[in-house]
Amino acid sequence: MIASPERAQLQQQQTTSWLKPPTGSLKLSIDAMLFKEFNKFGVGIFIRGDQGTFVSVKTLLLDGIPEPGEAKAIGLLHALIWAQELVYKISYLSLTVR
Repeated sequence: MIASPERAQLQQQQTTSWLKPPTGSLKLSIDAMLFKEFNKFGVGIFIRGDQGTFVSVKTLLLDGIPEPGEAKAIGLLHALIWAQELVYKISYLSLTVR
């Protein structure tokens, strides 16, 4: 399937710009990166406020090279457990895999 120029531009904007959540809410962003040469993948978990300020951050380096969708799911699982431990009410999620 070939994406239209408008769709490709939208996808690029979604991966390169941060969209702030509504006033008074928190956004949890999860970024995963695959390091095939080391047989590892990393997960970055960021909690930001409505002005883009960092509330908290966590990083993980895990063994294996999962499929991109699996890396997102693993990152999401770790992020939700961590956010619950910190007692934050997360209003919005953002996932990225590179």
